[in-house]
Amino acid sequence: MNTGFYTNPIYLEHDTGSHPENANRLRAIQEKLESEGLLERLILQSGRSATSQEIKLLHSEKLISAVEAAAESGARTLHTPDCIISAQTFNAAAHAVGSVLDGVIEV
Repeated sequence: MNTGFYTNPIYLEHDTGSHPENANRLRAIQEKLESEGLLERLILQSGRSATSQEIKLLHSEKLISAVEAAAESGARTLHTPDCIISAQTFNAAAHAVGSVLDGVIEV
């Protein structure tokens, strides 16, 4: 059985500063997989961005537009102070969605 591992530099650009959910957790996961010799056993995939139609399967157009506009405007939060965003949040999220969809198809 093969296991795919989706990773892409765009995920690291979702800059949340010191919030617990930050790029360092992604780096730590990849570093641990590498140090344990597991990364070489995975099928590395860079994924893709989801289309707007794919994102709309689960999210309203209003929410999608709000996230995209907030990211483009340079806002640092979305709706509540604990929902940290950055200029690349929308792009990173769209890429994550596309990668999940591809991963499901691969199974």
